[in-house]
Amino acid sequence: MQLGVVAVERSGRPPVPVISMRQKLLFVDDSELVRDLVSIMFERAGYDVLLAGNGIEGLAQIAAHEDVVAVITDVNMPGMGGIEFLEQLRTRGLELPLFVLSTEAEKSMVARAKNIGVQAWFLKPPNPLNMLTVLRDTLSRAS
Repeated sequence: MQLGVVAVERSGRPPVPVISMRQKLLFVDDSELVRDLVSIMFERAGYDVLLAGNGIEGLAQIAAHEDVVAVITDVNMPGMGGIEFLEQLRTRGLELPLFVLSTEAEKSMVARAKNIGVQAWFLKPPNPLNMLTVLRDTLSRAS
């Protein structure tokens, strides 16, 4: 959960802390345009979205935000690709729902992702309704 502060009321009373009940997602993609588009889609659907440009940045985001409920990643990225990133998450004992959004769909890569526990593999360009439906269904089963 995220702690925020509302503005001071006109009465001069101190700010009141508020807690956001929005679920937090991590989206990892090396394309800034894709990150922007996907984050807008999920934010409009009521999620908070953290962004990272590769797996290394994704690991840092996960370390800084323990309240992430799901991860969506691209596959081919500089530094650390998506599959290696997902393997690192599992090695660290994180049992979050995992998803892939990529232009890639090579059978061996999809099989490797499935072995890691990836819930769904989405092809770019994303179908927003499909992604949101699968994400919501997965999160509702996980809770």
